[in-house]
Amino acid sequence: MVALCTSVAALAACGGSSGVTAASYVRSVCTAAATWKNAIVGAGARLQSLSATTSLPQTKSDYVAFVGTVANATGHAAHQLSAAGTPSVSGGKSVASTLVGTFTGAENSLSRAQSDARAIPTTSKSAFNAAANKVQTDVRNSLTHMSSVTPANNSQLRSAAANDSTCKSLASGG
Repeated sequence: MVALCTSVAALAACGGSSGVTAASYVRSVCTAAATWKNAIVGAGARLQSLSATTSLPQTKSDYVAFVGTVANATGHAAHQLSAAGTPSVSGGKSVASTLVGTFTGAENSLSRAQSDARAIPTTSKSAFNAAANKVQTDVRNSLTHMSSVTPANNSQLRSAAANDSTCKSLASGG
């Protein structure tokens, strides 16, 4: 999670929307990333707090809700990132496009994972665990792919990120 947020913050330091300043773009990207991170952390905490003694149908319902929250938060972040525009810096269009595309692709993968979670059988614990493990792997792979996005080297955006409190908080894991 920290690696992903650090990558997003670093990407924010790299590029964004047509005509927006580096500072404005970075602020928008880091705000979107912070909102996304908070939703993911909150959903994970809710899922972990649930009793392990609940029935398989209830566990499935809770898991479907978790994956749905992750997918929805990722889609919301993709829209916020798109709305951030493209910074008027060298390479800004490419970085913004890559960042939005990565979140949009992850949203699509996570939506498929939510559909798969809805199909988890509750007839036996072993069948449930096997299907749930596949969904968990799909979710993890989507998030890992997001964290593999690397920033372009743009001093204006890096400087703007270094001066933005939300970006600094993300970069420090806060």
